[in-house]
Amino acid sequence: MDLRSVNYNKLEEQRDENLHIFLYRDIEIKNLVSCYITHTTEETHQIIRANLTESALYSGIIKGIDLLSFH
Repeated sequence: MDLRSVNYNKLEEQRDENLHIFLYRDIEIKNLVSCYITHTTEETHQIIRANLTESALYSGIIKGIDLLSFH
């Protein structure tokens, strides 16, 4: 998704007043980006379900990693 194409004025900002700091390979990463709430329709859900095989992750072409067990 190209984030420049999102109309943030139509979304509800979900502010997090607590600054989260993530550590990844001894690198400190501060989460300074707001999250936004949006909603989908049943039509959107049907389109996604019908096309899950096109997803690299869901089709098995690529694999995710479990960062909690990653050392």
